[in-house]
Amino acid sequence: MMVFVLVVSFLFDGILTNFLPSFQGDLSLFTPYLSVVALFLIFPLYHKNDVKKYYLTVAIYGFLYDVFYTNILMSHVLFFLILAFLSQKIWKNIEVNYFTLPLIFTVLIGIYHLLLMGILVIFNVIKPNFNQYLYLFSHSLLLNLIVGEIFYFILYKTKKKIKING
Repeated sequence: MMVFVLVVSFLFDGILTNFLPSFQGDLSLFTPYLSVVALFLIFPLYHKNDVKKYYLTVAIYGFLYDVFYTNILMSHVLFFLILAFLSQKIWKNIEVNYFTLPLIFTVLIGIYHLLLMGILVIFNVIKPNFNQYLYLFSHSLLLNLIVGEIFYFILYKTKKKIKING
C-alpha cells in the first residue's frame, strides 16, 4: 500500500501541475504537493528498526522528484529528508487522527514552501516576498488536505490500526 500511495502522489503531482493553471496571478486552488503528504503518511508503515529504510526511501523519492519535476538537483532530497525528520517527530509525539491531520499537513506544507522559497532566494531566482509565500501557501492547501485525508483513510482501512513507531 505504501508503494501505491507514493506512486499515485508522485504521478498526481506531475499530472495536476501540468493540467491546472499554475502561474503567478492565476494559481489554481488545487496546487498539488501530494508528495509532502504521502511522505508523512508512510512513516508508520516502516517498522521501528526500519527507520533508515524510510530515510532512504525519502531520499530516493526526493531525487526522482528533482529529476522529473525541478531543475535544482538534490534540493528535494534535502527538503524531503527535513520533512521526513519532522514527520518522524510528529508521529512519535502527537496523536495523528482525522482531526489533527489538517493541522499537521498545513504545517508540513508551510515548512516545505519556506524551504523552497529559501533556496530560490539563495540562488537569486526570486526576490523575498512574504505575500508571494502566503499566496502560494494558501493556494496549495485545499487539494492537499482533501487527498491527504483520503490517503490516510485508505492506509488506515488496509492496516487495521496504524501503530506509531515508538
